[in-house]
Amino acid sequence: MLRRIDKSYFALYREEIAVSNLRMLQSISLFGTFTSLLSLALSFLFPSPWNSLPVYLMWIATNLLFYGLCRHEAQPLRRGATVWLYTYMGIMTLSAIVNGTVLFQTGTSATVVGFFTLAPFLMIDRPLRFAVFQSLACLCMCVFALAYKPFDIAIIDCCNAIGFSLLACFMSYTLIGMKLRELSSRAALIAERDTDGLTGISTRQAAEKHIRACLMHSGGEATLWILDIDCFKNLNDTLGHLWGDHVLIDFAQTIRASFRSTDYVARLGGDEFLVFVTGATAPEVIREQADRLLTALRKTVSDGEHTCNVTASIGITRCSGNGTFERYYEQADTALYRVKNEGRNGFCIF
Repeated sequence: MLRRIDKSYFALYREEIAVSNLRMLQSISLFGTFTSLLSLALSFLFPSPWNSLPVYLMWIATNLLFYGLCRHEAQPLRRGATVWLYTYMGIMTLSAIVNGTVLFQTGTSATVVGFFTLAPFLMIDRPLRFAVFQSLACLCMCVFALAYKPFDIAIIDCCNAIGFSLLACFMSYTLIGMKLRELSSRAALIAERDTDGLTGISTRQAAEKHIRACLMHSGGEATLWILDIDCFKNLNDTLGHLWGDHVLIDFAQTIRASFRSTDYVARLGGDEFLVFVTGATAPEVIREQADRLLTALRKTVSDGEHTCNVTASIGITRCSGNGTFERYYEQADTALYRVKNEGRNGFCIF
């Protein structure tokens, strides 16, 4: 029995689906280039009564075009990767139909319609949209067969096209459901790996990966903050580690609430946290935000017998986009230690 596909997957994993379809487009266009060249070479070695040379040349040109686009325009293509994949399959399917009907009119085209069943393996998309695409391909096959082939042969081609299309739609529903569930499982594992178990924000490894990617691809301005709880060891020794954990959780929640949802917040380890703010920010705005954050983080914690004052030190550096994560981290860390050496409970911009 078919398992129902959760439609929310297509919204939740839109980016992952686009990346998967783009990679598939690049792979099949590269493979298609070699197979098209091989078909062209075989057509010269073993001449046939029908002339498929125009189709082979179209295949070569189409595959080279899409492979080149994937290699050199990956970012612009990613957003519309599914549409481009449909475009590619549409061109290849239509040219194969022309080759099997207009240029080859004396026999059935079982090989051509057999290719219909390959489509479900090549993409992830909503089953209904795939069914529409497959129906259009089947309709084209039937129209061309009836127009260019003897009626008895055309009927066989039409029956084959309808049968293979129905099979492709069934396979599409099954395979897409499996791929989506695989994406969901993989995303859950990544989220678990990249999330700090105590505070619920990102880990150091995830932060480094994210910031490196931003610096490499965006090239724009950003701001890197490193925050540290002052005298956290003393708090742990005075109130105990359970209270220390509560302070860490509250610290992380306060930081998260003080920045935009698009800003990246992570726990580097122990009592050290990181915030990566994308976009240009004027120095005076950074100072005002740092003052507000220090006020929000300044708290008094007591277990009834002992009392500790919680304050923070902040080191900040502005990123221009042409540096490395190590460079900016070192600058922010240097600013942080300046604050600590000057008495803590403050901030410094490198």
